[in-house]
Amino acid sequence: MRIMLDTNVLVSSVLFPNSKTSLAVSLASQKHTLLVCTYVLDEVQSVFARKFPDKTIVDCGSLLMMFCKRQTFLNGFIR
Repeated sequence: MRIMLDTNVLVSSVLFPNSKTSLAVSLASQKHTLLVCTYVLDEVQSVFARKFPDKTIVDCGSLLMMFCKRQTFLNGFIR
């Protein structure tokens, strides 16, 4: 199964690494393919810069690797 991650899920997983959201992402990545579009990655960086300037994300690829063993990046939007 392919599961699309949105900005809220990624931000929550970073801010609260022991949360149910973070656990769900981790478990889902073990048996499913997680999808993230480039728009979401850009939005994650924007949210952290705007709302959590003290928490820096070096690069979103590294962010996803924290949670996912397999991931697929999509250019643009899914139709």
